[in-house]
Amino acid sequence: MHLWSIYGALVTIAVIWSKVNAQIITKDTVTNGPVSITDKIINVKRGYYWSIFNWESPDFLYPINVQGQFYIYFGLPNKTLRIRQVNGPFYNFGLVYFKASLASALFDLRPQSFNNLGDLYFISDRSPSVSFSIWCNPWTNYLGGSIYMYSDARQPNSVIFGNSPPQIVNDGQICLRNNRWKATSVIIGSGCIDIGVNSNFQYNLYKQPFNPKQTLYLSTPTSTLSLGGQGQTEKYLVAGFGGGNMISLTFPITKFAYGTNTGVLTLTAASYIINITIGKGYDKSLFEITQADLGPGVGLSPLNGVITYNGAVPVGSTSHGVCTICKDEPEYPPPPPAT
Repeated sequence: MHLWSIYGALVTIAVIWSKVNAQIITKDTVTNGPVSITDKIINVKRGYYWSIFNWESPDFLYPINVQGQFYIYFGLPNKTLRIRQVNGPFYNFGLVYFKASLASALFDLRPQSFNNLGDLYFISDRSPSVSFSIWCNPWTNYLGGSIYMYSDARQPNSVIFGNSPPQIVNDGQICLRNNRWKATSVIIGSGCIDIGVNSNFQYNLYKQPFNPKQTLYLSTPTSTLSLGGQGQTEKYLVAGFGGGNMISLTFPITKFAYGTNTGVLTLTAASYIINITIGKGYDKSLFEITQADLGPGVGLSPLNGVITYNGAVPVGSTSHGVCTICKDEPEYPPPPPAT
């Protein structure tokens, strides 16, 4: 659906719900502690922000519509930030920011539909445990939309996007830092998955080939990609391979080949073959088959289950031009003065 069609739908929903029961933000607002908005639509107007501090259990039963900026920050040790949406659509045209610091975090969005055209942040900092999920169908991250799943240390739990088994649409960008995402839904669209520092993306859906238009970007030397082989008839599109990052399979790699003219890396494991477009310019002598620890939640690969490239990413490698720079965590408005 076109951007302006989505915007029109947002406005229509906002008007309907504002006549029923709504929390409409038309000026910069900072709130401390719980807010009585369980039974209200959230509507943050363009050009304004609403910043909420130390609200432990925000439960949203109705639509969330953000055209401006919406922040929730929770920083109470030994407690858990639980953010849930259990009804109504989710629309973000601006900036939505959820953060737990020193506290555990449960980010559990289960809207009727998910529509992101802005910046959506899920941040955990020194959190004992973290869970991320946006669980619904339809699920769409539009061109121009970015989703950031950031933690200060690697999390063993898997990010959950979509609703098994239907598909999610990613025409924008999804950024991982110190997190892992095990795909539970088919991913369509021509966007980018930026597998950032100390992060892992895993795709192994039975008889569901991965979308060859989706760019998997190994953006750091500590990025890892885990691939299965069942039903994979299409080529994976992988950018940034090299400099020590890794591609792993679920079985030992018995042989590999690299096409200098095609830029395709072919891996053979057990009875299946995986083709990966990594781009041109690689030196065949610098590929290495090995075994490696892929981090919390994934663990040790099979013996000879990993391929790495012991050289810099070549100039002719697959372009990551479809990927925009993953932004750092934004500044959020200061809390209200103590009373």
